[in-house]
Amino acid sequence: MGKTVAETLTEIEQARAALEANIDALFDRLPDRAVMARQAKVYGAATAGIAVLIVVFTARTRKRSVLRAKRQDARIGAEELARAFKA
Repeated sequence: MGKTVAETLTEIEQARAALEANIDALFDRLPDRAVMARQAKVYGAATAGIAVLIVVFTARTRKRSVLRAKRQDARIGAEELARAFKA
């Protein structure tokens, strides 16, 4: 820091100006808001689509499993009836 108040204030002003320049440079490196909004919509739509596919796949898998169990129960019942009538 400077030896006098005036030097200290000058150094503070220079540091503030340097910080503002750095912040402005960082903001210039950010993509445009419209571009970021479009990207967010695209990623959101893709994520929603994948979620829907997962739900549909899960529902179909469960339905197939239930149908297989029903068929197996019917097959077992038919075999038991066949055995009962043969005896």
